[in-house]
Amino acid sequence: MKDRVFTPQLVKVKVGDRVEWVNDDTDLHNVISGATHYDPDLGHPMMSGVVMWNASYVFTFMKPGSYPYLCFIHSSMEDSSATVRGMVGEIIVTSE
Repeated sequence: MKDRVFTPQLVKVKVGDRVEWVNDDTDLHNVISGATHYDPDLGHPMMSGVVMWNASYVFTFMKPGSYPYLCFIHSSMEDSSATVRGMVGEIIVTSE
């Protein structure tokens, strides 16, 4: 997390892999599951809380699938039909 961007924005991992988000920024960030602020599964399964600068959040993926996520602090919230802009990313988890 730096300059209000997740880098890389798309990560592919296998079931059982850990992903670590490191805040290399001077802003506070968070990692929240969901494609938009209006996602009915917002915060499930990932909800980091505030990640301070020079701190990190780690999550282990135990099921295959697509896991969109965002920084709730730095993603825009326009209306329920809008695409979220700002800090967004996705983890693709495969069983192979």
